[in-house]
Amino acid sequence: MKINYILGHQAEQFSGYEFMGPRAQKKIDDVDIRTIYSNDTGVGFLVNVDGLTLFHAGDHANRKRDLSGDYTPEIDYIARQTSKIDIAFLPNSGCNFGDNIAVRIGNYHAIEKLQPKVVFPMHNGEYFSSAYQEFKDEARQKGVSTPIICAMNRGDKFYYR
Repeated sequence: MKINYILGHQAEQFSGYEFMGPRAQKKIDDVDIRTIYSNDTGVGFLVNVDGLTLFHAGDHANRKRDLSGDYTPEIDYIARQTSKIDIAFLPNSGCNFGDNIAVRIGNYHAIEKLQPKVVFPMHNGEYFSSAYQEFKDEARQKGVSTPIICAMNRGDKFYYR
């Protein structure tokens, strides 16, 4: 099996990977990869493979409750790159994200703008499963109908059809 590693940051201690900076595009075999700027570390990834489109926001998270700043331009960029997203991985909190309410507001914006078929909250540190469920419950209260799937235990497996 051939494996290609793509990183959104320069990892000088490692070799055998390809670096992609923000707003780059690369095709490797049948995999189309596009990136966005991350306002924390690295990049976010839009990956199209086997007819499936995945968006992994990486460390890109909203930091302002009024959605001003550098968050929404990258979400808008992704929306222009594809007409469908099957699975979106959106950060729920993080080490340098600051205001978690602002992060969630950004996630609601991304869900509305990108219309993914399913969302996986991620990037929660020590608040592993409970904060994912809180986000899911809050989203339901706000009328978000997109399925939100929460990993509750290490090693959980999910199948998408």
